[in-house]
Amino acid sequence: MSRWPEGGAGRMLHLVDRLPDQLLESAGLPGLADAAAGGPAPGRVVLCGMGGSAIAGDLLAPLVSGAQLHVHRDYGLPAWAGPGDLVVVSSYSGDTEETLSGWEESGRRGCRRLALTSGGSLAVRARAAGVPV
Repeated sequence: MSRWPEGGAGRMLHLVDRLPDQLLESAGLPGLADAAAGGPAPGRVVLCGMGGSAIAGDLLAPLVSGAQLHVHRDYGLPAWAGPGDLVVVSSYSGDTEETLSGWEESGRRGCRRLALTSGGSLAVRARAAGVPV
């Protein structure tokens, strides 16, 4: 018998409870070493995402030291984002319109980029640009 109630809420509680294990399991994901390499640490990080794809940024922001983390839930990017910043574009489907807009704008501005997705147009675009997915 599970310690969590059945249904959607129970499943969410189970996933949150497993977060430490998930972080350890994800340490070996392909592409992480590529994402960490490539120049000095950014001073600012923009996480572009909508809905659940942006929640991780909200949870992580208070824990990040040494860099400013801004969660952007809109089209494009904040006016201040530029080449010295890292833009993390997060979309589970890889096809979220607002997130893809942030992807394109970050490329035009010369930002360092990282894509978090299960596939879709974002994965295609990131791979074509040589950006870790």
